[in-house]
Amino acid sequence: MTGNMGALPAVEALSELQLRGSACVWCTAPLSCAAGVDLGARPYPDLPHIWWFPRACASCPAVAAPALAPEGAT
Repeated sequence: MTGNMGALPAVEALSELQLRGSACVWCTAPLSCAAGVDLGARPYPDLPHIWWFPRACASCPAVAAPALAPEGAT
């Protein structure tokens, strides 16, 4: 499942699990491969050659405001 969710938390505030998509970017709940909403790979701020992979719980996007699309998305 992919989606365009609310504005993401600051990258610097996220754990390694959140950066790699193993935990929700908002509530930190663990996510399995099949669970969660893929928010799209994004370049790391100030290091565009490094990417991070935010994901969220299926219930978190319902409470989040509409998100900014990943840079370069149309």
